[in-house]
Amino acid sequence: MPQNELSDFHLYLSRQLTDGDCSLTPEQCVQKFRDYQIEVQQLHERIQSSIDSGEAKPLDRQALMERVLGRLAEKGITGQ
Repeated sequence: MPQNELSDFHLYLSRQLTDGDCSLTPEQCVQKFRDYQIEVQQLHERIQSSIDSGEAKPLDRQALMERVLGRLAEKGITGQ
């Protein structure tokens, strides 16, 4: 494994152990990590495809905050 991949594997294992998933064999851990790498790669490809097609747009923080506050207000939740 290249150094950055080894670091990624270490972080992945740390998260698995922190979440209490200690029942896997080392081989199963490696396989789950490889599956995770594939999922991450597919996600990156989908994101890049959205960017390339113009489907992705810059985040409008103000509009997002207004939507969130509006939804909270609909539920009677206010910041005061």
